[in-house]
Amino acid sequence: MKFPTELLYILFDLADPRPAYRTWKKYLTHIEAENDDGTHNSPEREPPPPPTQYPHHLARVCRRWNDVLAGTPQRWNNPIVFLDHDIDETLADLKMSLRLSQDVPLEVVVDYTRKIEKRGDSLSWPRWGSDISPYRDEEPWRSRAVIEALRPHFPRCRNITFEARFGMSLPSPSKDLSSVSPMLQNLILKCKYDFQHQSDLLFGGDPAPIPDTNQANFKLTDLSGLTLSGYTVIDACRNFPELIHAAQDSLTLRNFRTRDSKAADTVPYLLQALSLSCADIVVHDIDLPLWQPDAPPREPFQLQGCTTLSALGDETMRNILDFVDFYDAGILIIKRCALPPGASRFRPVDSLLLIKLSNFPDLADMLSEWDGWHLSITHGPPLNGLLRMLARRRRMGDLSMDELELNCCTRFSADAMKELCESRTPDNLGEYSRMDSISVNDIGPVIRTDDRRWFEERYPDMISWADEMMDSEGNSYYADRDDMTDVVSGYSDDEE
Repeated sequence: MKFPTELLYILFDLADPRPAYRTWKKYLTHIEAENDDGTHNSPEREPPPPPTQYPHHLARVCRRWNDVLAGTPQRWNNPIVFLDHDIDETLADLKMSLRLSQDVPLEVVVDYTRKIEKRGDSLSWPRWGSDISPYRDEEPWRSRAVIEALRPHFPRCRNITFEARFGMSLPSPSKDLSSVSPMLQNLILKCKYDFQHQSDLLFGGDPAPIPDTNQANFKLTDLSGLTLSGYTVIDACRNFPELIHAAQDSLTLRNFRTRDSKAADTVPYLLQALSLSCADIVVHDIDLPLWQPDAPPREPFQLQGCTTLSALGDETMRNILDFVDFYDAGILIIKRCALPPGASRFRPVDSLLLIKLSNFPDLADMLSEWDGWHLSITHGPPLNGLLRMLARRRRMGDLSMDELELNCCTRFSADAMKELCESRTPDNLGEYSRMDSISVNDIGPVIRTDDRRWFEERYPDMISWADEMMDSEGNSYYADRDDMTDVVSGYSDDEE
């Protein structure tokens, strides 16, 4: 029986395993975000079978199926390659896809099938002596074979996702991807482990000149999202800064750590590359040595997009605080980072969010030069000194902040919060304005009923206070307000 071509198209679509694979990839992205935030709430799932042979196995059913598939190039423009699959079969199928896709724009995915081990090992260092160790030696040459097969076709790639277990398997932005198409919309280069760096590429020779901030003639005019990890972060920043500059919507740099003393010389390239981007920026798990130039830069590096700094090494965090101006960033989010002693104070930025700082910094000192309209702190250190400093600066007209958000912060007193509520900021007309909004969310300090009544009667539209309390064992529960009559404030000035 000879099926109509239209029915064959339906059968081919039903046999396509790639939608299940894409759903699985979205789940992995969610898991990665949880790991970045230090939470592990999602249940484990079994991965779907990898789509290693689609649609090649259908083309081998019979001559007619082969002819129908060969005549529809759009069915071949999304090759998905797995580095730990049989390499000969992988390369043969990839070359077949590249040939039969003709001149259709490509959506290339390079991946590996061993995506998640047991949850406890999901981000751990590989256990050498297991079956991972021989694969460490195999993956780079497997990857290089795939890159060489793709190289002539990079000019027609619209999206490239290249994920490898080891950083040394990723293509070099400056050497391998310099011929990508102007139509490229998304580029993702990710690795799980990056422990062997190409020192000559990162720290040797002369890097490419850093383009001027006002330079506009870039080949990549459609690049929306850019994600780099491992050594590709420094390779792009130092040797191919035009790639960083081309990212229009989102830029993610992650997972590069080195103690090589030469790496300190790459810090200004990283900071300048970030300054050239107006995308929303995420910098995660980067650890570079402290940069100590002979003479400070004439002007600070200036970030222009919403910036998230997450799980950075102490010296990287200090490099950023010492040399970067966030005024044009609009929003600065710092998550799970330490604020190292001796680092510069925060410069002005409209909205500052501090989340789970990994040490207990003196925020009153770190924020003594900050100016902005919104401040948010999650799981913060003792805050009495900070609240009083903010109140004092508002009274002096030295601070324009009018929104404060405290999430899961318990170490401050009602008296310190009252002082901030009472603060007034003078304006140019000699009038005084109060805070617009203060919110204490999730778990806050337990306060006396008369203190709560003070806030509710004087500032009912300005401050909201969580009703959640904590017992002596640290467990949270919700209490009726009448139950709080004899409860003493959960934090006092003496405890700071």
